[in-house]
Parts: sequence; C-alpha cells; structure tokens
Amino acid sequence: MRLAEKAKLKAAKGTGVTQKTMELNWAIGKGDLGHRMGKLGGWLERGWRVEVVIAGKKKGRKATEEEARELLGAIRGVMAEMGGREMKPVEGKVLGTLTMFLEGKQQQQGKKAKKGGSDAAVGVQGEGSQGHLGEGSGNVDVDDSREVSQSLKSVEKGEGSKATGS
Repeated sequence: MRLAEKAKLKAAKGTGVTQKTMELNWAIGKGDLGHRMGKLGGWLERGWRVEVVIAGKKKGRKATEEEARELLGAIRGVMAEMGGREMKPVEGKVLGTLTMFLEGKQQQQGKKAKKGGSDAAVGVQGEGSQGHLGEGSGNVDVDDSREVSQSLKSVEKGEGSKATGS
C-alpha cells in the first residue's frame, strides 16, 4: 500500500517545474501592469513556466491596438530580461483572447547554491566589519554613494571635470 502511494506522489510531481497562470486585461493600467510584470519577472527568474492569458472585459474600457502592442512588448521585454523564452507559438488574436506560453531560464543547482553562499558571506562580512574595524568603517559606502551621486549630478549639468577631481 505504501509503495502505491509513493508511486502516485512521484507521478504527481512530474518534471518538478512550477507552472503559473497570469490573467491580464488588454486595457490594464500602468500601475497594475508594473506590479504584474514584477511578478512575471520573478516567476521567470525562478525558471517557472507561465501561461499569460490576455483578454478584454465584457464591460469597461476597450483597449486600442497601440495599447495592445505596448502590453505585448512589455511582456516580451520582461521575458527577454529574465532570459526566458516562448515555449509554444502564441494562440488567439490581439484584442481578443490571446495566450502566451513562457518559460523561465532553467537554473543549474550549482549556480543556485553559489548565489546563496555569496549572500551569506556578504552578511557575515558586514557584521564583522562593523564589530572589529571601528565606528568609521560603516560610513565608507555612504560616502562613496554620495560622491557617485554628486558626480552624476554634475555630469547632467555639464560639469564633468569638476566632479572627477578627488
């Protein structure tokens, strides 16, 4: 009996890749779009498969073709930025019901472990530097960031040579 249960659980897990579905409206607002693109980027970054369904609402504002192109461009931009790809061709039609099948970049386990290890090392180093090096050591990064922001402001104003002299 237990072997049968284990076999069912193993079969249910499948490939181990998480699949998400995101539903969008063609006439989505900028704030909502930004939030949804953040979620989409996070899912693709984790290597998940995402099915993006875009449809119009029965009631409410109808989107223009330009807005539809911008929405598709935003989705493809996030996909490209995260190293994702389209698994299947797009189904449906623009300004109707359209489905995109996206897949995030597959991460290798070695990279994941290495990334986690470097984060931990930074945290330990930060604690050690404040405890052992004294009070002034914590201000180095703040001063450097102020210098960088001042030099950026001067470049924007056209005063590039004044900011570079240290």
